[in-house]
Amino acid sequence: MARPASSARALHDILERVIEARSKGNSSWSKAWASVFGAGLTTPEFARAHAETTVLLAETVEDMQQLSAERRARYESYLPAWWTAVVRPRQDWAAEGTAPTPLLAPSDLDHLAACADLIEDGTSNVAPANPHSVEILQRGVDYLLGVVQEAGDIPATVREQLVADFRHVRWLLDHVDTYGVEHATRAFERTSTRVVTAAAEPSAQGNQGLTTVMFTVLTILVLLLGAAADLAAVVEGVHNIVGLGAGDASVHEIVAEVYEVCVPEALEEGAFDHERFQLPPGSEPGSPDSPRELGPGQSDRSAHDDNSEHTETVEEGDR
Repeated sequence: MARPASSARALHDILERVIEARSKGNSSWSKAWASVFGAGLTTPEFARAHAETTVLLAETVEDMQQLSAERRARYESYLPAWWTAVVRPRQDWAAEGTAPTPLLAPSDLDHLAACADLIEDGTSNVAPANPHSVEILQRGVDYLLGVVQEAGDIPATVREQLVADFRHVRWLLDHVDTYGVEHATRAFERTSTRVVTAAAEPSAQGNQGLTTVMFTVLTILVLLLGAAADLAAVVEGVHNIVGLGAGDASVHEIVAEVYEVCVPEALEEGAFDHERFQLPPGSEPGSPDSPRELGPGQSDRSAHDDNSEHTETVEEGDR
């Protein structure tokens, strides 16, 4: 089964599967929904799965705003039918019978599919360009969970929120065939915004944990764009986002490590172009020479100056 390319497509596919499940022997709509979600109606798992379905509807409404005014007005007229199908406010889900009230008219379902076509053809809110986006996100989120949990300098409340957010993204990735790559990516982007906001707080200045998490999420976002074919291009992409100079060794080290985690097969295939972009010693994954950690407020240039002073002292002693 192809993964949904937009939230509208994921919503359409879920409703289609519920309707099909009802027609194939489930005696009530609650049992049909439960068969699709693989969880009983009164379980936390069902509540979580259905809550994500309502988010898909909200994201569909958001994506429709990018359609032309005429098309938007046309498809917005079907929103009440789509909403009713998701929440069934006037129907008893537990009611059993051989002739159930339709969940959604066939024409309403068809228009949801057509709306998904338009969204996928004409907006940016679709699955990421990188064909390996699911694998990149899975590896990246697993890595981020470890980084966040081990960073003792991240405030406890911030750390707990980030762990919860990344676990939610991981859950969506485990159910990507249902909710789609784009839905999981949106959740990751929301968490990324939270990370950048936390790192920008005056109280977070010098917080190495938040800085590492921030550059990690930025690296993953650049990888999802699909335009960065090698490590050098990813480094440049991250620098373009934050406006850093090309000589920031500490950033290079973070980006290189994340690249190694998320796309290890690219390194095996020689995707890193040494001639095109020269990283500082130790920035390339696997290098035995790792750049020393910079102190608070110390730039890469100041670290170089420290080494220069040490060299001059040694030379004077030799003389």
